Amino acid sequence: MKATLAGVITFADTILREHINVHVRGGSILPLQEPAYTTSLTRANPYSLVVALDESGEASGSLYLDDGESLVQNATKLVQVSRHCCHADQPN
Repeated sequence: MKATLAGVITFADTILREHINVHVRGGSILPLQEPAYTTSLTRANPYSLVVALDESGEASGSLYLDDGESLVQNATKLVQVSRHCCHADQPN
């Protein structure tokens, strides 16, 4: 980003194309999935998780799944994920 003499702010294309900073609160688990051109194609892509541990080494999150097409859902799934820290004498 740069400011011109007229006070107009312009954005450099390279900054916007490379990455966007995302801040994740400690204790959160975020599910990610690579998008595709359609819902059906996106559903074929695998999920990944971003786990941001809190000060205690724990995190939790949830993911709601439906068929991605129906207005009235016949079946849904709620997936809950958590990571709890062990005591020092127990393995992780």
